[in-house]
Amino acid sequence: MSRFSKSVFMSLAVMIAVSTASADDGLSFKDSPAQQVLAVKVDGSDGYAAAFGTLVGYYLKRNIPVSFPQMSIETGGGSFAAIAFTGNAAEGDGVIVLAVPAAKVATSTHKGPYAGLSQAISRTMAAAQQRGCIPDMARSMRLLHPNSPDNTAATDLITEIQIPVTGC
Repeated sequence: MSRFSKSVFMSLAVMIAVSTASADDGLSFKDSPAQQVLAVKVDGSDGYAAAFGTLVGYYLKRNIPVSFPQMSIETGGGSFAAIAFTGNAAEGDGVIVLAVPAAKVATSTHKGPYAGLSQAISRTMAAAQQRGCIPDMARSMRLLHPNSPDNTAATDLITEIQIPVTGC
């Protein structure tokens, strides 16, 4: 199980209990569309860097039309580096096709190193719960990455956190 799956989904009650949020917490809500994504499961010591490298090589080599931004997806089945695509794509070379269902999401933006994402996710979940929402663990959490550590300083990395919610 991934770092996010353990620290976010499995320990949700603990994190919400120690997190705080205010009315100006930067939280908003939107409908996130259903998407077909190419995905690589995150494994091993190279983690996301290796998974995104495999993913980019796969769609470039096969000329598959993709829709940015790239994303990280957290599901009950693990953590994945992913990108939406149009048309048809065959699985292979460690790349699978996942159907990510539509969901109402609580969303916030994290600016800074990826090392701070777990805390940002906890704050987003806490803020959503304070507004009467319940994180929908049956759906996939999405982390959208409009820029990349390949060409962006860690302090300038942007991540849009999207946590599926119900009841609000």
